Amino acid sequence: MQMNEMPSVGTTLTYGEAIRAYDRFERTMLEKAYGAELLPAVGLYDLLWQLESLAQKFGIERKGAFARLKREIRSFSSERTARANGVNGKRFYLMQDSQALRRHDETHIFQVGFDGEALVGELGEALAPPWPTRPAGATSTATRILQAGPIGAPQTEKRTPSPNGSEWACSC
Repeated sequence: MQMNEMPSVGTTLTYGEAIRAYDRFERTMLEKAYGAELLPAVGLYDLLWQLESLAQKFGIERKGAFARLKREIRSFSSERTARANGVNGKRFYLMQDSQALRRHDETHIFQVGFDGEALVGELGEALAPPWPTRPAGATSTATRILQAGPIGAPQTEKRTPSPNGSEWACSC
């Protein structure tokens, strides 16, 4: 199993192995959606919320990939929570005793019931833009705002990036 792969459904792991595998898989999914630089600031529910917002904005919340992705993320999250708490909450009560928790995680078995491949596929499909894309050569609102210059600047003034990209040059 590679570092970013989710064990297949039915695989039995110790709790310790399962915790590491689920954490790696979640980080991989978030990195795919957000990029590595945002990993410390986002979680799987942030991704779900943003995808739901996009789906509502474009009227596709009940269609295809978005509906399936929501179901897969919730399934993953539910299984991760079950793994974190242990059977009947046993692991939760061991949190205060790190040695007992470590012994539990090394000796108790957890069976994977989540299909990681399905979530990877649904995320890839949901991230493919079904919404209108900008025509080639069109500028974004942010680019137009930057080109317009500061608020109150005369409209005839055109601002362009300097050759080294670090400053704005005015061609008045």
